[in-house]
Formats: sequence, C-alpha cells, structure tokens
Amino acid sequence: MYLPNLEFPAVQRDSHSAPFFDAAARGELVLRVCNQCQTLLAVAAFSCSACLAGHLGWQVVSSAAKLVTWTSIHTKPDTAGATRQTVVGTGEFDEGPWLNARLAVDSTDLLREGLQLTIGFVTSGTAEAPGEIVPYWKLSS
Repeated sequence: MYLPNLEFPAVQRDSHSAPFFDAAARGELVLRVCNQCQTLLAVAAFSCSACLAGHLGWQVVSSAAKLVTWTSIHTKPDTAGATRQTVVGTGEFDEGPWLNARLAVDSTDLLREGLQLTIGFVTSGTAEAPGEIVPYWKLSS
C-alpha cells in the first residue's frame, strides 16, 4: 500500500520527549502517567489534569484503539497542479486516552467513527536527513 501521507519532515527530540522516542524506537508506545493517581495523560503533559500533581512517569499502552475523528489536509497545488493529501486521525486507546497521529489510508471514503486502529511506527524525515521514529495510525486488519 502506498502511504503518501506518512511523508513528513524530520521530527527531533528534546529532553522532555526523549523517553517517548526511545520507546518508539523499540516499537512501543508510551504515554505520560501520573505517579500519584495513575491517570494516563498526553505525551506533552507536564502535570496531571486529574489531581494536578507534577510528578509524571511513562507507561506503555496497547496499540489498540478506536477511531474517534479524522481530518484530511491537502497541500497547495504544485506547478503541475497536483496536491498531496495528509490524513490525521484521533484514536481512543482501550486504556482511555486519545492520540492524534497521521492515519495511513489510501482513501477516506471508508473511514467511520469506531473503526479499529492499531499503531505503526515510521521514521520521520528522509533517507538523507532522518528524524525520530514516530507513531502513526493504521486500520486493524
């Protein structure tokens, strides 16, 4: 399957995101978890939205999710008039949290709320200038 929507600029880590990218390189997806109340949080969280604690760790989550919503973004036409489509989907993990990521689909015609998703991993950037390994959504088979 040709996946043009997975071509994107190199993503670079910082000290806050390093554990996320280390896990992705191992083929695991991690989310932030509150060390006090165990609430799962978004990757970028700095404090717990449930109890306001500031001590967060990382927790491996399953790759199983359901499609909540999606959007299709088209680039401006190139000199030949062609555009490229990127599809971004929001998936809700079995554990509860949501994640926005690229959605690898050939067409958005078959997408519907509740479709089963799973996480895949791809290297951002190009062969000449690779970035971090990042997650993307794919339809479960």
